[in-house]
Amino acid sequence: MSRLEFRILGPLTVRVDGVAVPIGGPKQRALLALLLLSANRVVSRDRLIDELFRDEGVESADHALRNHVSRLRKILSPVATDDPRLVARPPGYLLRVEPGELDLDRFERLVAEARASLAAGDRASASESFHAAEALWEGRPLADLEFEPLARVEVERLEELRLAAVEERVDAELSVGRQLVLVPELETLVAEHPFRERFRAQLMLALYRSGRQAEGLEVYRHTRELMSAELGLEPGIELQRLERAILVQDPALNGGPDGRASVGAFVATTFTVDGWEEPAADGGPWAGAAVATLTGTLLGCTARWAGRLLRGTGWWLTVGWVDCVCTGTGACMPVNTTPVAATAAAAIVAEAA
Repeated sequence: MSRLEFRILGPLTVRVDGVAVPIGGPKQRALLALLLLSANRVVSRDRLIDELFRDEGVESADHALRNHVSRLRKILSPVATDDPRLVARPPGYLLRVEPGELDLDRFERLVAEARASLAAGDRASASESFHAAEALWEGRPLADLEFEPLARVEVERLEELRLAAVEERVDAELSVGRQLVLVPELETLVAEHPFRERFRAQLMLALYRSGRQAEGLEVYRHTRELMSAELGLEPGIELQRLERAILVQDPALNGGPDGRASVGAFVATTFTVDGWEEPAADGGPWAGAAVATLTGTLLGCTARWAGRLLRGTGWWLTVGWVDCVCTGTGACMPVNTTPVAATAAAAIVAEAA
């Protein structure tokens, strides 16, 4: 039996045994796109007519829809089986797509595999799965239909799926020390998506870890100027915290036990100081920093950890790592199955000091 492939992560394409087949004109391509975006689900005739033939009379639109459906069936005939691919099913039509035939399905499966690897702490495997998912893209989704009204919302939704996967893959690669390779890619991503702050935070961190602290701070300055001029806004809290952490060369920026940066991971809402120890006297990076044991609220649970606070500055130089957060009754639960960091807001730490 012939193998059928549908591709929407780029120009709309149908392939039979690896060879692209003609799909037809714009209306027919748009019809196929609508059916693929709701693969294995019924798309009503009313919706198809409204999207494709809204300027035609009722009878003319119904006749045109039937004609285009008939032509699509002929295109799919080389792979027809006892169960037809395009079927009439009240109140409209359903396009049957088998597992692995639609590139969007393969993309989502690979991203799910990557996230499962992240949850298991296997960042190298996660990176490989993310790369495989990204390799399925051949440009903007539905590139040849991008300016059709029916496609605009879906194009933005699909593009957001891709960018979210890229962000997660970059995080995974930063956690295994690939910052030198990531810097050029992140510079391109920031240029293409100037208001996407997560890419800017990742670029700042990659530059810092590459020994380019000043350039990382320059990224923040440019971000602040751009957002102020274009949007009348300040950068988000994550970028602000990251800039402050770079200024004091927070060791947490180099990653915790699992290689992950802790800045901005979680924000504690309340803190009390349980005790102080004498400042470190080894002349190292902790010279002059007192050791405090803090209790704080994290995501509705309570956690306790030790950290070092430089008196008079209001800033953490490091944070403690915890494997779980615990409720007031003593019941504990893991956080993302791996250690996480808590970073205190400056005002709260300053008050504790």
